[in-house]
Amino acid sequence: MASLPLGPGSAHRHARRCRRVLIPVAALLVAAVPATVRAQNIRSDFPCVDGYVRTITIADGTAYVGGNFNVIGPATGGAALIDTTTGLALKPYPMVNGKVYAIGADGSGGYYIGGLFTAVGGQARQNLAHLDAAGNLDAWAPATDSTVRAIAVNGGTIYVGGDFSNAGGQTRHHAAAFDASANLLAWNPNVTGGTNTRVNALAVTTLSHFPFTVTVYLAGLFTSVQSTSRNCGAAVDANAALLAWNPNCSDEVKAMVVGGTVVYLGGMFGSLAGQARPYLASVDASSGALSSWTPAPDFFVDALAFSSGIVYVSGGFGHIGGQSRVLAGAVDATTGLATSWNPAPDQPIQTFAIGAGVLYAGGDFRRIGGQERYFVAALDFTTGTVSGWSPSANNSVRALAVNGGTVAAGGLMTSLGGQVRRSVAAVDIGTGAITSWNPNLHGGDAYTIAVVGKTVYVGGTFDTVGVVLRSNVAGVNRTTGAPTAWNPAPDSRVTACVAGGSSVYLGGQFTTFDGQPRSRLAAVDTSTGAVTAWNPGANNEVQALAVGGGAVYAGGLFTILGGHARSHLGAIDAASGVATAWSPSPDGGVDAIALGNGRIYVGGNFTNIGAKFNRYDLAAFTASSDTALDFATNNKPDGTVTAIAVEGGSVYVGGSFDRLGLTSRADLAAVDATTGDLLPWDPALQGVPFALAADVGVFVGGLFSGVGPYPTSNLAEIFDPANAVEPGTSAATVLRAMPNPSRGEVRLTLGLPRSSTAEVRIFDLEGREIRDLDAGAWSATVVWDGRDAAGHAVAPGIYLVRARSGVEQRSARIVRLR
Repeated sequence: MASLPLGPGSAHRHARRCRRVLIPVAALLVAAVPATVRAQNIRSDFPCVDGYVRTITIADGTAYVGGNFNVIGPATGGAALIDTTTGLALKPYPMVNGKVYAIGADGSGGYYIGGLFTAVGGQARQNLAHLDAAGNLDAWAPATDSTVRAIAVNGGTIYVGGDFSNAGGQTRHHAAAFDASANLLAWNPNVTGGTNTRVNALAVTTLSHFPFTVTVYLAGLFTSVQSTSRNCGAAVDANAALLAWNPNCSDEVKAMVVGGTVVYLGGMFGSLAGQARPYLASVDASSGALSSWTPAPDFFVDALAFSSGIVYVSGGFGHIGGQSRVLAGAVDATTGLATSWNPAPDQPIQTFAIGAGVLYAGGDFRRIGGQERYFVAALDFTTGTVSGWSPSANNSVRALAVNGGTVAAGGLMTSLGGQVRRSVAAVDIGTGAITSWNPNLHGGDAYTIAVVGKTVYVGGTFDTVGVVLRSNVAGVNRTTGAPTAWNPAPDSRVTACVAGGSSVYLGGQFTTFDGQPRSRLAAVDTSTGAVTAWNPGANNEVQALAVGGGAVYAGGLFTILGGHARSHLGAIDAASGVATAWSPSPDGGVDAIALGNGRIYVGGNFTNIGAKFNRYDLAAFTASSDTALDFATNNKPDGTVTAIAVEGGSVYVGGSFDRLGLTSRADLAAVDATTGDLLPWDPALQGVPFALAADVGVFVGGLFSGVGPYPTSNLAEIFDPANAVEPGTSAATVLRAMPNPSRGEVRLTLGLPRSSTAEVRIFDLEGREIRDLDAGAWSATVVWDGRDAAGHAVAPGIYLVRARSGVEQRSARIVRLR
């Protein structure tokens, strides 16, 4: 999404506040956990979204997610292989942790990829990598010191171009070549120019007869090749000897394609060889002579493709070949006149690839050919209409290549092969699959979600659910995703929602609810949907709610709650609505409240709370006292705490901080639930979390781009070996794995309040079944010996055990040690 999450209070500030203690960054990084350790924490099959996440609620094995997003899909990273028939991203996902600008098919079903990244699949790769035909990363690992923007493959030679000045450990200015064993070749065109010199495009031609002469065309932004003047376009042979071919472009060339005996060039230029050719031109592939072909787009060109005498063009133009064509058009390769091809994308196409009877397009668009298509689409060569193929990326696609039955796509995305879900979605925790539940919110964000029986309550700033008007809050059928008849229409946003007893309690910025005066707080009967008499009132926004022990705990920006002075935090009787005496009085806003272990954990933007000074942003209480406990006194966050979740003996804390105490923790950490001492868990989140939930793992939502070396945007499940098993939905419904972690046998204890039979299966994190165990009754203890179905010991790592009986299902994580 384009906008930042500028929401109520400190919980949604996009700018971090000033840090209180200045410590040299280098000193803090020394204590960082190595990437190889962090890599064990992320769940690889959990999806991510294209916008920020504000809320996560776990109910009966499903994670309900809300925020501001359009697409949810697998966390593939900056590249993915897509099935040409189904449009599904294929496993294993490459998990490139950066941007991919160039892809070259290797001729054997695999792909070379280039861009600006440091890891693929958790393994170190600096801007170049190779995926085999099955999508697996192989050992090919040359490196460049900056961005790779172009790749051309000719037999066993891989030509690369870009911004770099070093490749394979040696000086190579903007162009280099490697063999299939990753050896740097002597080929060195020595492309030079000014500060922004780069090679944007490469093309290779080889004569089909002896002496099989190879020509490599280079295009971009440069002024010299082999110390000889060449403006933005040049050609060299297989030994990098400069050829006479010299289009002499007046400005940058952004795209190049060879069609027969002609080279087509597009970009920012206004002339070639001193003759006017705005933005698009063709030259002879041998002599470099400029043709008379002049389609004359009225602005720059980004991408080109050639097929059957037609040149397909995209860029910033609104007119080309004598016709109105906005951002994309096709012109006859002989006449330069526009054809009828007119896909009309809403944003530019950045790349093309020729497939079997189809033209693949990737770019910045969300709509093309009159249809909704997120960043990648398949177009008819003649009409420009789109096919049903719709992989849905979560950000711009900048490179495409076709190889057999797959399309490789790369770009700025972290997910490809997703599904359209506006602002709310549901994920099956056991499988990581996106469910069909799709309320389809419009007009704003989902801030909060509560699940009660067959209804999902959603609060936020939206105005419709599907096509039905629902302002700021709605009840949604848990199965169909359709809005219920309930329509209280509060007059402003709902930012907190929690179920307790027979009521759902709601907080926010509203002053009326279901036509009745309700100042920032209201309660709804879950049976009738009617607003209850519960009406404590607050004089400013309520941002966080929790229910326990007959009380509703409220936090936010208010100074009066239930008619009593209560600074930012207080408790209200869940039945009467009368404020209790519990009044910790923090001196700043409260963004998060979580209950667990007989305690009340509070996070926000404060320095003093509960009669204790210098208790920055994180505190703990009991229900019987509003004096802060001695909790995390040596591990104060240095920035706002926006989210808290409790699981077992751990309290998970998220926010806009760099450290807890003197220890580096980037925005997400775990502390001991009793003492507040910092725990070893360190997922190295790359951004700010707004929502946390703990169940099988720690579910994190917010505005972030990765976890350790793994790319995933704004939504992730991260494991903590200290809490590797599911707690179960009640004391009587459990699945326990002991010991865990383990090097030997693991005992799986199953329990239900009734007699039944079950199936128990072990899966790896890619969803592959490892072992089918004979479980028998749910009350039995099943032993897994750590071996797969063939009797082989499994590799160290994290595995999923899933127990199912009828509609009942429980899952747990097992950590296998070396």
